[in-house]
This record gives sequence, C-alpha cells and structure tokens, in this order.
Amino acid sequence: LTNLVYLARRDAYGRDEYLRLAEQEIGRLDSIAQQALGFVREGASPEPLDAGKILEEVVQLYLRKLQANRVAVDRHCGEGLEIRGYPGELRQLISNLILNAMDAMRGGGRLRLRVVRTHEYSGAQRSGVRITIADTGNGIKPIDL
Repeated sequence: LTNLVYLARRDAYGRDEYLRLAEQEIGRLDSIAQQALGFVREGASPEPLDAGKILEEVVQLYLRKLQANRVAVDRHCGEGLEIRGYPGELRQLISNLILNAMDAMRGGGRLRLRVVRTHEYSGAQRSGVRITIADTGNGIKPIDL
C-alpha cells in the first residue's frame, strides 16, 4: 500500500489506477485479517477471475521494490485467462511467491512470471490456467527441507 500511495502522489496520470489497486489491497488485507481471526469462508463460492490480470496487479504492487532490489521481471500472460476461483487467495499466493523470490535473490536476479491457458489431460480434460513463477535465487538449502 505504501508503494501505491507513493506512486499515486507522484504520477497524476496513473493516480486512479494506483488508488484502485490500493483499494483492492485493502480488501485483501481485510480478508487476511478475517482468516487470521478464525473467520472461515464457509459457503463462499468461486467467482470468475482473470488470472493474468491478477498477476499483473500483484506485480505492479511490488515493481518498485523489485527494481530497487535489482530484480529484472519477465512476464508473459496469454489470452483467455478467465477461470473461476478465489481472487483474494490467488493474489495472496502470487504475492507470497514474489516475496519469497525477492528474498532468495538478495543480490539481484531475474523473476519469470507466466500465465497460460491449459487443459488437465488426466480424466475430464478440464480447461484452466497454468501459472509459472521462477527465479534465479539459490533455492532452499537441503538442511531446511
């Protein structure tokens, strides 16, 4: 949120978009707080979401920090990335993976993000998306596994 407020103050042309993203993040933080307090999403149904758009929004939240940490970002989002799911949980998942990647690349590196349409080829061959997040960090030490 701090980065979005900073950007909104400095970029009049992008202000509305930064504020929209800040509102979404406030909603996400509210959701996290509710889960932490023991409120469960019982009965909630998945909703339509665009996985590529969510990935782009999360990247925008961390872009300044990624650049400051000398992490180059390569991203590819295909077309037709609409699925049914839980947008807040997907944002949280992508956010956690980006933060983990930054932590693994303390001296800089490259973060690759990709979202493509795919099918499950076992059984029903359901349509979905594949999200790939890879970095050039050192990985997890065997002793920590």
